[in-house]
Amino acid sequence: MKFFRILLLCLLPQFLLAQEHDNPVKRRHVELELDSIKTGEKWWKNSLLTGPALNVDSGVYHFVATPIWDLTGGMAAGERTMVNTRGAMIQGDFFDKVTFASAIFENQVIVPDFVRNYVNPRYVYPGGARIKDYKSGLGYDFFYATSFVNYKPSKHFNVEIGNGKHFIGEGYRSLLLSDNAFNYPYLKMQSKFWRINYTNLYAELMDIYDSGNVDQLFTKKYFATHLLDYKVSDWLNIGIFETVVWGRDSVSSRSVELQYLNPIIFFRPVEFSLGSPDNVMMGLNINSHFENGLSIYGQVALDEFLLSEIKARNGWWANKYGGQLGFKWKDFLKVKNLNILGELNVVRPFTYTHFNRINNYGHFNQSLAHPLGANFSELVGQVNYKYKKFYADAKLSYASYGADSTNSTFTYGGDLFRSYNDRVMIYGNTIGQGLNTKYLFGELKLGYEFNPVTKMRAEVSFYRRTTLISEQTESINWLSISFKTLIGNRYLDFL
Repeated sequence: MKFFRILLLCLLPQFLLAQEHDNPVKRRHVELELDSIKTGEKWWKNSLLTGPALNVDSGVYHFVATPIWDLTGGMAAGERTMVNTRGAMIQGDFFDKVTFASAIFENQVIVPDFVRNYVNPRYVYPGGARIKDYKSGLGYDFFYATSFVNYKPSKHFNVEIGNGKHFIGEGYRSLLLSDNAFNYPYLKMQSKFWRINYTNLYAELMDIYDSGNVDQLFTKKYFATHLLDYKVSDWLNIGIFETVVWGRDSVSSRSVELQYLNPIIFFRPVEFSLGSPDNVMMGLNINSHFENGLSIYGQVALDEFLLSEIKARNGWWANKYGGQLGFKWKDFLKVKNLNILGELNVVRPFTYTHFNRINNYGHFNQSLAHPLGANFSELVGQVNYKYKKFYADAKLSYASYGADSTNSTFTYGGDLFRSYNDRVMIYGNTIGQGLNTKYLFGELKLGYEFNPVTKMRAEVSFYRRTTLISEQTESINWLSISFKTLIGNRYLDFL
């Protein structure tokens, strides 16, 4: 908490300058839609079909509470799978200035081998917390919580403190900041002036790479992020992004760098003036919206590069960058509630990495950006349709990426948690180098939504995963049936 006390003191002057705005850095929490649940329905009907279990609205304050669950059973490769998630959420507001939400989740899962192959060496569930063995190692048990308190003193400003995750961008993935990793404590300040939305985000992260699945005090690290989002016109937005990650290890006792807490400074010259080994990254976020429902978006992530080396086209290892290009089309072909998405993501080897593993762009053994890390190219396509309370969602992901050889002392640049000093070569680096792996992940969901507020639904899901490694093909089918409320993203289409 020392970090956040110092942070509040350093950022106090900005409180006087901030203004209200649309949110370019999206909070990823389980939330109900408060405006949609202020109803006078009978309790049983409201709690089951149109709103939460508890709804108190005095006109001055508004308070709601609801249970959250995911009860899923399935079969994959002839083996039983299941998800058993139970939780509860409270949410409310006071005087239209203070908004809060808090949720807790207890989880037990039994998953196919390809998920276990991801979890076991990392000790964390995808997008979730540290795991414990369940059913003698057949599955995992994990618990986590998320919360926030948001204060809006005027129409020009809001500040939020919480424990959760965020997402920057309009796409399915984000190359700048995504909701792929576990929750983290954060402070977020947002302001608006003229056509500019400005966000400051500060967070405390954890490095648990060498921890094993044991109880110990994990190594702390921090990041500070600025996003300046400029509304060029009614249809075009451009966002300028920068972030710095710094940590402390057994050699260094440094924790909070006061210079990074300045809300309007550029991190790269600060890092240089400190003579620090910290990890600075910049980026660009662009999205355009047209009247026919079409949106075109893109991102550029710049970790390091030299223009002369790019022009030379020699595959220099430190040309570390990535790009995204995609589109979304709402009410495609003028069919109401038929939406499509197409997206391309490409990231060069060693992007997001650092010579000191603690300073990489990761948290809880997972990437803060794309779940594949680096050294990959990916295509994603998605179609979803809703008719009354019925819905269908189809998604297809294809990726080619380069993995490191097992037990190798060298890295090809895809694993963020390995030092780039252990690179195989200086020149000749290309996307997909190393143990080239290709996967195709198809997903189809059909369901019926009983409650549009809590997203209570019954759903049938079918997944097919095919991988090709060194000319060896492996496929698995996974069928499951669920009764659940919508908890949030748990990405499995990258394993």
